[in-house]
Amino acid sequence: MPAQAGVSRVRFAIAAAVVGLVVLVRLPFLLADSWSAVAESAALVQRGLTEAAPARIQRVTAVTPEFVAAVREHLPADGRLVLYSPYVGNELEFLLRLQFERTKNLLYPRPRDVHFAAGAEELQRKVRSDGPSFDGRLLVLDGTQGGAELAIGGRYELVHSETFGGAALLRLWRLVEAN
Repeated sequence: MPAQAGVSRVRFAIAAAVVGLVVLVRLPFLLADSWSAVAESAALVQRGLTEAAPARIQRVTAVTPEFVAAVREHLPADGRLVLYSPYVGNELEFLLRLQFERTKNLLYPRPRDVHFAAGAEELQRKVRSDGPSFDGRLLVLDGTQGGAELAIGGRYELVHSETFGGAALLRLWRLVEAN
């Protein structure tokens, strides 16, 4: 039996040496992979912490700094922002809502009163207020692709217009007077 114990110890020592050798050979590659992942993550964190908010918003959502500036300039702290898009019930509405939520979150803390209107009647309800009028305090991000002026629920002034993602026309209207 002592001879078998000696053979078992030798087998264990050989197995341990093989495992140790494999680890020693593979370890530099594992460290290199881990190091590159850590370095890449650190670079992303640094960019997120040092990048200006408009540039970060454009990188994440494709909303330009000019659009962000227009919203910030024309929407008072107690104002309301409404995305109006009558294209409901399909994949486009889902994508619009997703983009709208991303943009809303990146614009935080202002605006805080943000809504989505999927049709003219819904926009009409968002324009009305139980309290003070939204005259001069409501912006509508118009997702319709026509060239007509927005006239639902009142008289508006066009404050910004741009092509979004190279395809969709987005216009930003400020409510001048509700009707």
